[in-house]
Order: sequence, then structure tokens, then C-alpha cells
Amino acid sequence: MNCEMCGADVDSPITVKVEGIEMKVCRKCAKYGVTIYKAGNGAAVAHDEGGGRVRESERGVEERLKKKGGRSEGARRDIFDKMVYDLAENYGERIRGARESMGLTQEELAKRINERRSVLAKLETGDMRPDEKIAKKLEKILSIDLKEDYEEV
Repeated sequence: MNCEMCGADVDSPITVKVEGIEMKVCRKCAKYGVTIYKAGNGAAVAHDEGGGRVRESERGVEERLKKKGGRSEGARRDIFDKMVYDLAENYGERIRGARESMGLTQEELAKRINERRSVLAKLETGDMRPDEKIAKKLEKILSIDLKEDYEEV
């Protein structure tokens, strides 16, 4: 059999978990992961190099997350779940217009809001939506409103 990491021929591969994936590897590559042993009940148990237990079985992790109210199979995390405001469609134009009317360069404004110039450039072109923290900084410094009022139909 060949090592799934480096491709070397292996007589007795070691099962390790690397970045969440179980792999059969040679002794040299085993140091890049956590060694997996099968417990008497068939559950996978991970051990560190000293033999100490470092992780629960996959089933145990799922049960623990359910008890704590963590993510389950049906739950998805989405970046829009954190948004609590409606961004104006022309937010980029508003940012650029206010910046230019104040006589600031992108670099100067970026320093004032403690962000990179490239982030500000993407905001102005509409290639990136500002998170609430950046939007508040821009609204305060530029004295503009990036939020849009709307009527529900």
C-alpha cells in the first residue's frame, strides 16, 4: 500500500486524522496528524503522540453540539444572518462622493477608518459589502447614511 500523503510504499500504514480527514500514512507523515485508534465499541478515538486521548468520537461531538445548541445538520451559517441593517444600493457612490467632497484620497480615508486602501476601493466600486462595523465608521467620518429606508409591501 502507498502512503496517502507522500506516496511512499508502506507495509503497515498508520491511520491519522489530518485537517478532519482520516488518512492511511507512513510513519514520517503521521506526525502531521492525530493518530486514530478504534475503541472496543468501534468508535474512532484520537490520541496524540504520547498516547493521551485528545478528541471524542464523531458521534460524541454531534451529541455534545446538540446539547449545547450548536450547529446541527439542518443548520447553516450565513454571513447575511449577522446583518441587521439594509444597505443602500448605491453605497459605493455615496462613499466615493463623500470622500471626494471632503478632499480625501482613498489612502487617507482608509487610515482614518483603520482599514486597507484595497478594502475601501472595493467598497467604492461595490465589489464588497461593508460589515456593520466598517459601515458605522464610514458613516461617522463621512457624515453620510449608508442605510436605506424601505416600505414593506
